[in-house]
Amino acid sequence: MPLMLDPCPLPPELVHIIISEFWCSEHPSEDRIIFMKACPLINSLWKDVFAHITSQDIFVPTKGYLLYLSSIIHKNDSLIYHTHLPHSTRTITCHVDLVEATRDAAQEPYTILSNLPNFIGFRKCFPNITQIFLEIRCRDRRGYFLLIMPRQHHTIRTRISIALDQATTQLSVLPVDWEIVVENPEPDYIYGEHAHSSWIMFLEDASRYMAPGALFECLKATPFEDMLSHSTYLNCVRRFSGHGVHAETEGDVRGMNRRFGKAVRVPRPFGKNDSFFLCAKSHFY
Repeated sequence: MPLMLDPCPLPPELVHIIISEFWCSEHPSEDRIIFMKACPLINSLWKDVFAHITSQDIFVPTKGYLLYLSSIIHKNDSLIYHTHLPHSTRTITCHVDLVEATRDAAQEPYTILSNLPNFIGFRKCFPNITQIFLEIRCRDRRGYFLLIMPRQHHTIRTRISIALDQATTQLSVLPVDWEIVVENPEPDYIYGEHAHSSWIMFLEDASRYMAPGALFECLKATPFEDMLSHSTYLNCVRRFSGHGVHAETEGDVRGMNRRFGKAVRVPRPFGKNDSFFLCAKSHFY
């Protein structure tokens, strides 16, 4: 069915609100991909606002989108992003939503990013990037933790934040913050002798699930007993958090660092002939 355009265009302020609200909300990758395809097709206003917002805070719904990003940055030929990429980018987020499904396309790029031994290629490509976020939203479908989490009513959210803004162009030690949130756990088993062992097992399971690769060593540095003792419970939400460091090492995963490291073209220094040409050209215009 052809796309129906609204004959009465919305004001720019409202378009900005609509796109921002959706972009910053949690969605399955399938829904985000549909939104990403539709917005630029509405009209030039929607395309420009979409490019402005989504180039600052990039969401990666598929592995193919990572390849697409590196390609359009290298070729500088995007009809949507124009001059926005890569200098506008501040954050990159990979959000996996498994609340209503057992698979999400973002699982593949999530695995790639969480296994990277370093992020040098990304820092080189995106000079103003500050953080990479790895997020998961899910439920315990296996029923392993029924004592502390009702099967149908709880939601688990995990987030890893990797700070890149203070790193050098070489291997660095990156600050990492992480968080595990359980909404609507069983209120009678937040604390207590019977709940304690279940929460410890849950934290170990959740930590491995949210950091399946190189980042697990960072999370493992905090003992699970300490995670539990420093947790909070407020408004039906139990929250665990921690801070660590990721010491970068050499290596790559599926060539992603190499691909992004080579995406940005380095300007060629002017030679004598170039300088002469530019001086001569200035006399003609």
